Amino acid sequence: MLTAQDQTEKLWEMARRMEPHLIRHQANMDKLLSLLMVHELVRNRAQNAEVAAAAGGDGQAEHKTADVPGEKEHEQLWDELCRQESYEAKVAQAIVHLVEQIAP
Repeated sequence: MLTAQDQTEKLWEMARRMEPHLIRHQANMDKLLSLLMVHELVRNRAQNAEVAAAAGGDGQAEHKTADVPGEKEHEQLWDELCRQESYEAKVAQAIVHLVEQIAP
């Protein structure tokens, strides 16, 4: 099982390797990396909530982010990623699924 850091590194590495192709297709690499970052933030929060719930907590503490700077932007990026509203969102979802398939 990959650690959160290993998973994130694999996502970044895949995006970097695909960068020349994506740029030829007019992809906004900053947006793509932001979408991958938001995916990892949400995934890590969910894992932390599972660990807290298994340890006897309510699992909700990790989801309370009302005062986090940029949270609104993260929510918008997450919605875009889930709906695959842009080319970058589609590529980000593909990278996530590909990395999950090739991870040991």
